[in-house]
Parts: sequence; C-alpha cells; structure tokens
Amino acid sequence: MLYEKVKIGNDEVTMCFCGSVIKCYADVFGEDFLKAITKDATDMSKYVQMGFIMAKFAELNKRDAVSRLTQDDFYDWLDKYTTGDLVMAVEKIATLFMKESEGTVAAKKN
Repeated sequence: MLYEKVKIGNDEVTMCFCGSVIKCYADVFGEDFLKAITKDATDMSKYVQMGFIMAKFAELNKRDAVSRLTQDDFYDWLDKYTTGDLVMAVEKIATLFMKESEGTVAAKKN
C-alpha cells in the first residue's frame, strides 16, 4: 500500500492506493475506473472520484467500509472544497495513481 498526503485547499488529505481502491471505486460509482480513464484521460471528475476513494480508504482503513460508501458520501466530501481546490489536486491524485501503477507493472515484469 502507498500512502501520501495531497493538498486540497487548506487540508492535507492522506490518500491510500492499493489494488482494492479500483474495486471500491466500481462499488461506489458503478463503473470501472480504468475503462473510464481509458475512454477519456482528460476527464478530471474521474480522478476527483478516485481521490475520494483513496482518501476514504486511508481514513477508514477497511475495504468493506469503503465499498459501502455512497454517492451522497462523495457529495458531502466534495462540499468541503471549492472547484478550484479540486482542480489543483487532480494532478497530484493522477500522479499518485500512476506512481503506484508503474510500481505494480515493474514488479510484475521482474
């Protein structure tokens, strides 16, 4: 598991990335994250949604607790931040996702 802090507005939000976050994303948002970003890698909303999942995974530290989250929980989380805060955080969230993914691919090659 990879934990990193991402600045969103005035908050330092701890985010966790592990293989389970992709499944939890599908449970909460009803779509495959990898397929969604493959269709449109510039769709920032998908990365904001993934940021929510990674933040909640770090906070709750239980896969089953994260998979029970709802879109209403997502909207409550969004309401803490301005649109500008979220746009500024998207690059870091995407980088975190890619950093972990590259490590997984490299490990599989070896």
